[in-house]
Amino acid sequence: DVYYEIARDGRIIEISPSMTKVLGYRRLQMLGNPMADIFADSKNFHKLVDRVVRKHRLTDYETLLKKANGDLLHCSVNAMLIDASRGKPSKIIGTIRNITSRVKARRIKKKKRQKKAALALSKGIFIT
Repeated sequence: DVYYEIARDGRIIEISPSMTKVLGYRRLQMLGNPMADIFADSKNFHKLVDRVVRKHRLTDYETLLKKANGDLLHCSVNAMLIDASRGKPSKIIGTIRNITSRVKARRIKKKKRQKKAALALSKGIFIT
C-alpha cells in the first residue's frame, strides 16, 4: 500500500517510498506535484476530493491510476480529511492499494455467470 498526504490544492506533500513499487514513480519525483496527474482521468481525482471534503472520509474508491510507464492500474483509494488546527492548513491523508487481482476475479465471476445463463437459456431454462 501507498500512504499519501495532499494539500487542499491537490499537491502531494508526503508519499511513502512504496509508491515506487506500486506505480513506478520515485518519491521525490512526486512531492509537490498534483495528485490528479497520476489518475487516468483527473475528473475522478476531483470527485474523490469533493466527496472527502463533504463527508470527511472515503473508503475503497475504485479508480484507474497511471503507472510511470504509462500502463493503467486498478486501485482502491482511501482518504480522510484532516481539519486545520493550530494554524496548520487542512490536508487529505490516505492510502492507495493495487486491486488488479480483485478486478480480475470479479470479471471471471461475471463471465461464468454469463456463460451459465446463456447455457440455461439455450436449454429453455430461465434463471432469475
